Amino acid sequence: MNRVIHPHYITDEHGERISVVLPIRQWQNVLGELEELDKLIRLYDQLKVRNEPIANENTTDGSKNESSLTDLNQLLPVEKLLSSGSFDPDEEWKAYPIILLFTANGNVYRVKNQGFRSLRQLKESVDFEPEEECLYVKGVKYGDDYSEDELFELGYLVMAFKYGNVLKTEMGKYIPSRGSFKRKVTKVFDPELECVFMRCLVYDARLAVISNEGLMLVFNISSLMAHSTGRGRQVMNLKEGDTIRTMEEVSKVYIENPERYYRSTIPAVGSPI
Repeated sequence: MNRVIHPHYITDEHGERISVVLPIRQWQNVLGELEELDKLIRLYDQLKVRNEPIANENTTDGSKNESSLTDLNQLLPVEKLLSSGSFDPDEEWKAYPIILLFTANGNVYRVKNQGFRSLRQLKESVDFEPEEECLYVKGVKYGDDYSEDELFELGYLVMAFKYGNVLKTEMGKYIPSRGSFKRKVTKVFDPELECVFMRCLVYDARLAVISNEGLMLVFNISSLMAHSTGRGRQVMNLKEGDTIRTMEEVSKVYIENPERYYRSTIPAVGSPI
């Protein structure tokens, strides 16, 4: 921190410092620098995961470093869920007694774990509707085995749709109890909306919505009300002919200056990437 600050200390009866008072402008400067530090740390961690070199913003000759990270396909290597499906890549679902399968038809299938050794074997055990595609798989415990805090920490099932809507539902509503085990839950969402993203997320996750025209908008899921079913809420306003390509957690992608895309009020128009 380069700025000089002038703190005032509050002491107890023994002269020990117990609190610090700063002028509001200096406190705002401290917060600003802490936020910048946090951004640098997150960028460093992202580059380490991607095995990218940690380079300066400017090259040795003073020109801007035009890294390949600025390419959309490299920044957001996200496959369309409707074509390939999305499930826990480390296959954590195998360790749980109940497995939830969410489909493109807006259905949820609950399956008791019979020791399935592969996702294919799991899917073969389900009586899907004709041409019904599985988008997301999540392993859970019986509802009776969760404490209130654990249910809270499960967060939300968040779905993004082709025309800019996002639906947030409490994950706990899909978890059966031992005394009431309904194998199929219908009408979680309207299948005509065409789901392009589905994932269980924590309460304060930030998400980046990306359109096929190369626009991006960042928002916090806490700005959305939770709904049981339905169309959700419009998050990105799209031009005629544009649709949502995908949505991804901001913490999992490299976004140069994410605050440029952040919108505290939605729906809103995205900014060019």
